[in-house]
Amino acid sequence: MRVSVVGLGYVGLVTAASLAEWGNQVVGIEASEARLSALRDGRMPIFEPGLDEVVQRNRESGRLQFAGPDAMSRAVHRADIVMVAVGTHDGHGGWQTDTISSTLDALVPMLGAGTTLVVRSTLPPEYVASLASYVEARAGENSGPVPTILNPEFMREGSALHDFMQPDRVVIGLVSDETGLGQRALAELYAPSSAPMVVLPALDASVGKLAANLFLATKISFANELAGICDSYGATIDNVVASMTYDKRIGTGFLRPGVGFGGSCLPHQVAMTLLDAQSREVHAPLLAAVKQINEFQPRRVLLALNRMLSGLHDARVALLGLTFKPDTDDLREAPSLRIAQHLLDAGARVVAYDPMPAARSSAVEQVPGLDVAESPMAAMRDAHAVVLATEWSVFRELDWLAAANIVRNPLMVDGRGALDAAAMTEAGWTYHAFGRGTHQPVTRSESVMVNVQNASAAIAHAEGALDGGHTR
Repeated sequence: MRVSVVGLGYVGLVTAASLAEWGNQVVGIEASEARLSALRDGRMPIFEPGLDEVVQRNRESGRLQFAGPDAMSRAVHRADIVMVAVGTHDGHGGWQTDTISSTLDALVPMLGAGTTLVVRSTLPPEYVASLASYVEARAGENSGPVPTILNPEFMREGSALHDFMQPDRVVIGLVSDETGLGQRALAELYAPSSAPMVVLPALDASVGKLAANLFLATKISFANELAGICDSYGATIDNVVASMTYDKRIGTGFLRPGVGFGGSCLPHQVAMTLLDAQSREVHAPLLAAVKQINEFQPRRVLLALNRMLSGLHDARVALLGLTFKPDTDDLREAPSLRIAQHLLDAGARVVAYDPMPAARSSAVEQVPGLDVAESPMAAMRDAHAVVLATEWSVFRELDWLAAANIVRNPLMVDGRGALDAAAMTEAGWTYHAFGRGTHQPVTRSESVMVNVQNASAAIAHAEGALDGGHTR
């Protein structure tokens, strides 16, 4: 099929590359000169495992081309399907629809007869409700009725190519498709995936996309609340969650405590849904709590360190990981940046390391006073404490015994529960993780890890005292 993808941000670029990999003829259209120039030069504007190889392979085969807005008319007029993947959040907890509206204003009059318009962007439900009439009012005289489909994306950064090509489901939201042409076109396009196709009214598809992310955010915040409860009793979160997930109604995913969720989807969609609910006088206390818990998680690191170091002023803290998750260079809403800012505000010096050079340079710009190092060991040298904020595999593979010998104080707050507590204490570290308690280093005469439950209780008490009445 001939496909044009308008907007080559994260969603659009992965979509275009994946569709070309399936054998379609794809033209990716991008308004940003810098991004377009990078793509034409073979440089990826984002990091996603495997994406550069897929883009290069399909450019060489001629199945994937990149073009600017000046070539949009020809590209979309000849296309069987035109996909729109432009941003819709304003970066401040609200929706913005100016970009999608201006894109449709320019695009829709160019569509040829029989071309299906597909919107991949996550849209506010209110906008979706008026989308059919918006497109109809801008359709060209020669196009006739424009089959319009909402096709929400469910790709995770770090595994986006897999998620596109082997999705759990393909959601088709019918905006306007009187003849069924659009639905048939999407069925053909997604045939290589063999995933179930869920066909819904567009408004239901829109809310369903939001609902999936809101539920995932809720599971993460539940796990973080549960970790605090486990620490107060001296229970171990890993065992508690394992026992829960035998229940098929609960499932195993997104039930690991940590420093909170970040990225471009979950934080914004929780915030945007809350704002919409308030404007419609809808009471949404559960989502309000999800947001509140997530915003508090980075502060829990500060509270734990403050208790374990008896103060943070002039302490040197190594921060391992800056991106909001591994296998990406994305810093959007990354909890690490809030952790760094909390520590700096408390008078600590923070030296960070992340495997992504772009993340290191961007973090320094976003958090004045933050220092970065070129290796994990350099970040940890002479540190009074170490915080693991992103569970990159490189940190699991570190020689922690060697690391214990270069820090001033081998004290670890594992904000992702990514490391093995027994291995860390055997390497000489005092180890703390949410819901796992605090474990003291093993002496030579000891053969088992010592779990200091009273330290966990003290930290939990300190959290309540230092938080100043934070409702949780």
